[in-house]
Amino acid sequence: MRDEAMEQGVQRIPETAPEPEARGLGFSIIYALASLGVYTAMLTPATVSLSLRISQLAPQDPAGGLAVIASVGGVCALIGNPLFGRLSDRCRSRFGRRRPFILGGLLIAVPSVLLLGLAPNLVVAGIAWCVAQLAIAGALASTTAVLVDQVPMRQRARMSGLVQISIYIAILLGTFLVRLTPTDPVLMFLIPACLAVLLTVPLLVVLRDPVLTQAATPERSRITSIWVSPRKHPDFGWAWISRLFVYMGAYVVTTFLTLMVIDRLGLDAAEAAQVVFLANLVYTGGVVVSALISGVFADRLRRYKPFVLCSAVVFGIGVLVLAFTDSLAAVLIGMLIGGLGMGTYASVDLALLTGVLPEGGNDEAKDMGLFQVAIALANSVVPALGPAFLAIGGGGNFTALFIASTVFAVCGALLILPVRKVR
Repeated sequence: MRDEAMEQGVQRIPETAPEPEARGLGFSIIYALASLGVYTAMLTPATVSLSLRISQLAPQDPAGGLAVIASVGGVCALIGNPLFGRLSDRCRSRFGRRRPFILGGLLIAVPSVLLLGLAPNLVVAGIAWCVAQLAIAGALASTTAVLVDQVPMRQRARMSGLVQISIYIAILLGTFLVRLTPTDPVLMFLIPACLAVLLTVPLLVVLRDPVLTQAATPERSRITSIWVSPRKHPDFGWAWISRLFVYMGAYVVTTFLTLMVIDRLGLDAAEAAQVVFLANLVYTGGVVVSALISGVFADRLRRYKPFVLCSAVVFGIGVLVLAFTDSLAAVLIGMLIGGLGMGTYASVDLALLTGVLPEGGNDEAKDMGLFQVAIALANSVVPALGPAFLAIGGGGNFTALFIASTVFAVCGALLILPVRKVR
């Protein structure tokens, strides 16, 4: 078996995998580009093109159609991340564990979004979107697991920052791509998906993706075994709930910023769209600068909790500026400060999560997929909770809503304190 593996040029996973070797700048750039591609394929429809397509198919009630399709698609993403992560962890393909799901997921996503662009009605569009969500979830779970497989702990903070930066760049890139083809329902879906395939090819080429042996597969290898008990693994549970609250705080801003700008600044929809784009650009700039700097310091200090706590304070200051703003300048200042805070959190987020994974199970993709569920759940909970805070005092209370955002983020940071595996 060993001689055969060497002849085929593959590396087999031992029962106890050693610490990955240090990674250079080249691999970091390639991995960041692959992450950018996957997030572009996922976030462009979610933030822009799906809404435009639904408005074309159901002009009489686009909000209702979008709510149904986005909700069902969100459930598929919730299921797909840990499920396909589990399959990736158990994959014994000759091409490795991660390659088949990264490439296969994106190749399935391309015809799925093509069907979405050609869909004659909401039913077909909904089916296409669900398949695309499942496919992209498989690619995302395996791409995220590469961080655990291939990057040593001492480099994970800066790599975490690069991956999280790719999320914000993906949103801006997707918006730009859709603006090039706003009236073409096929190209506005197809271009981001094809770009994702192209951006992941270098990673697939250089990735040293070991072949999983039977010996490395735990006895409990059932696909349905995707739950991590917070009683048996309390650090995992604390990190999961912490991430949920932090992203609830962040999603309050991204979800309700447009409505706040219209209400506070007295703008129409077109003017508000321009302001929100500018605000998100400033926010992304803050994230990028802070994540790059914080990631380097976090790796040198080998400490993550102080960065999480600091991020909540800085983010909270920015959101409080938004809570009491009535001018464009204040909106931009608040978004810049908030971006600096989220960038600090982004620099250690994934690195911290990889430090609390249950040991000895070879379930990295599945476990990281469960952490993606926390983000998806936050994205679902915030739109439901938001109206309750806005209704305080008679309605339109954006001050109460953005104070709640600060509270969510601070609570999320404090919930990381009980974690013992990382400092």
